[in-house]
Amino acid sequence: MLDRPDSLAARAPGQGGAAQDKGRAARGPFRPEVWLNARQRSAVRLSAHYFRLIDVLAVLGVTLAAIFAVRPAALGAMTMADVAPLVLGAASALAALRAFQLYRFARDQTWVLHLVGVAACGLIAGCGAMLACLAVGADDMGRVGTWAATVTAGLIGLHCVWLGLIARWRRQGALSPNIVVVGATRNAQTLIEQALERRDMNVLGVFDDRLARAPQSVAGVPVLGDANALMTHRIMPYIDRIVLAIDPEAGQRVRDLTQRLQTLPNPLTVLVDSELGRDGVLNRLANAPLAALDGPADRDRRAFNKRMQDLLLGA
Repeated sequence: MLDRPDSLAARAPGQGGAAQDKGRAARGPFRPEVWLNARQRSAVRLSAHYFRLIDVLAVLGVTLAAIFAVRPAALGAMTMADVAPLVLGAASALAALRAFQLYRFARDQTWVLHLVGVAACGLIAGCGAMLACLAVGADDMGRVGTWAATVTAGLIGLHCVWLGLIARWRRQGALSPNIVVVGATRNAQTLIEQALERRDMNVLGVFDDRLARAPQSVAGVPVLGDANALMTHRIMPYIDRIVLAIDPEAGQRVRDLTQRLQTLPNPLTVLVDSELGRDGVLNRLANAPLAALDGPADRDRRAFNKRMQDLLLGA
């Protein structure tokens, strides 16, 4: 595992000369104490998969307990009426949790709204189970109601824990995207100042291809080198996104930098003037959801599947 480059804060240009720059850097957005490398950040983002797995196991556990409670001494004598309603209800709850995207844990979603969504999933599960009771002619509404209340309470309790963990990780910076800015321009200064106010994004440094003209720091964030230095800089494993903050009117310069930076594995965003002055660009850059649970397989999902395979084989 890579060591955190904490010493960069002491060696970076602009950090040793001016106490004001050092103070602003300590407050953020240049905060090396919260830097996590790609491996550490990937482990945190995989949490969505673990959360969902625990939810599935909890719902299945409550469902199996409710089914076995009917005929604990004669499992072979169970009928479709004993099993179908609860199985359908459990499937409905798990499908609703995914359909409502309750594992994205969006930054702009409140705790209350998230937990209301979880409660709605429990309600859907209870309604599905009761409809199944009517369909198979089972007269067991009391047991279904108890099961639905238990599942709903359990899911709400689990998601309170998930929300608490995510809030803690966000405070620690584990879910705040790390970016570097290419171009020591007015646009870069505006972006960094807005990020400093919102404190939901870590700006690790600034690079400029015209280093001779660049200042030592931009809004308290040090200028660490030119664009070529970024390609091999030790800060690279900590970067989630590169933001190109060059004046769009300098078309050839933008094209040259874009072509060079696209060889890096990090996503590249070109900062547009029209996005400054409001939250649009910051919302786009700071939106760092946990690993997606749907869509095509990605590196996060492959890593999760490999981890589950290792655990199962080890067991």
